[in-house]
Amino acid sequence: MTLTLTDLRRIFAGRSVIAVFAILVGPIVAGALDTDLMTPLALPGYIALSLGSSIGSYLFPNLALWVFWAPFLFGSYLISIVTAGLYRTVRSFSRSQYSKPCRWRRVFTEASCVSDTS
Repeated sequence: MTLTLTDLRRIFAGRSVIAVFAILVGPIVAGALDTDLMTPLALPGYIALSLGSSIGSYLFPNLALWVFWAPFLFGSYLISIVTAGLYRTVRSFSRSQYSKPCRWRRVFTEASCVSDTS
């Protein structure tokens, strides 16, 4: 299987990757800018940032907490890639299991569907 440029773009910057990244990072960034904007939606990202900051503070006690934003953003991006890949895998499996043989053509009746093996 050869990966094309479109496949690579979809893997590393597809809509699902951007959506998961925005869900993880968006509420944390909004809450960091103004504490009135901190919502319960920030909980997954806040837990990841807190864990990363506590481990980072243990390993590097002389660094300020703002230094740990870069690993948090990188880690959130990696989590987004993995989560989006799992989503696409489950979605493609469910489509292939419950779809008709001519699923890629727009047909309205089963009689107009030509069964092919491709």
